[in-house]
Amino acid sequence: MGACGALALLPDADVAGVWLGVGDGGICGHRGYTHSLLFAGVVSSAIWLLIRKRSRNAGYAALLVFLALASHGVLDAMTYTTRGIPFFWPLSEMRIAFPWRPIPPAPTGMDFLSLRGLEPGTA
Repeated sequence: MGACGALALLPDADVAGVWLGVGDGGICGHRGYTHSLLFAGVVSSAIWLLIRKRSRNAGYAALLVFLALASHGVLDAMTYTTRGIPFFWPLSEMRIAFPWRPIPPAPTGMDFLSLRGLEPGTA
């Protein structure tokens, strides 16, 4: 469960590209393809391939990984400053944001590690 919790943060690895100069607005920017269902499927399939011979529950573990990764995009689509998530990339680059968006965005950069980043409801 702890590993799935940590993997749920994997879609935000796309900020590394932004730090390296990739434009933030495109499919390779933050909240881009790493937030798609395809990305969740590829990572969970890779996990299944890695553990299938060592575990009778490899399919269950892969399903949990898929749900953890997919939930990240769903929750990001409910933040009130979102530009949407490309759930169905590469079939469509349309960004989806839910009409009900009660979640404040998490602080980014060093603010994430500050006391302010630990306060509920701060952005």
